[in-house]
Amino acid sequence: MMMDNNFEKAFGEYLDSAEYDTIANELFAATRNAFLVGWIAAGGSLPASGHIFGSRQEYYFENKSYC
Repeated sequence: MMMDNNFEKAFGEYLDSAEYDTIANELFAATRNAFLVGWIAAGGSLPASGHIFGSRQEYYFENKSYC
């Protein structure tokens, strides 16, 4: 389905907004926490205490890969 330029412009502006960053960071944190719970339930150990990534951007820059 092809979107018109107005849609693409508005969507791009939304992706660049602080509102989107907040939502994306919360989704990342929730996904990480859910994975951690599953990890522990499967017998994995707690990660060593240290830096907990606060955002997808921090994770990207710390690990040089996209999550």
